[in-house]
Amino acid sequence: MKTDIKKFWENFYQEHLGITVDFSTLQIPPIPDGKILLIIHKGLTIKKLIRAIKKHFNVCFSDHDLITDEALIHDRTTETTYLVVINNSAESDEDLKNLSISELNEKGVKGITLIELLILKLLFFGKSQALDTECVTLCSGSHLPKGEMPCAFSDSGDFDISLDPGLPSNVLRARAISYCSL
Repeated sequence: MKTDIKKFWENFYQEHLGITVDFSTLQIPPIPDGKILLIIHKGLTIKKLIRAIKKHFNVCFSDHDLITDEALIHDRTTETTYLVVINNSAESDEDLKNLSISELNEKGVKGITLIELLILKLLFFGKSQALDTECVTLCSGSHLPKGEMPCAFSDSGDFDISLDPGLPSNVLRARAISYCSL
């Protein structure tokens, strides 16, 4: 089964990003029911992922000059390949709505980065499912030096990415990672 997961992700990277990868030596943890494993390949960039997403969706930026690889600081970087496990859901985590970034930090919630969310967007496109149509995902694992964080949602076939200060909101929710291997 773990070989199947590795092969799936090798095929995913080839198909969506034109990258040939070999994940045969990765150690894959047990994946609990209701969770999904994301393999984040070394060297991935926001720019590369946005280019791939634009093949399928119109991508709208409200702050395109700020949502860049150079400007954003991520909790996890792509200096090496790593794994994250998150809830297997088209919508972000219901139990994390109405929480500010301070409250998420107090609870010890490790949030998804923008790069991880962009991989998830491509993954759900491959499953013919829309991502984040009922709420907005706060990428609390990425931020600008002044604290604003990327957030994203799908609307009428568009994929919208903007910045948010991380204040509590009924529609803004984080996606927690439950496992990370760097």
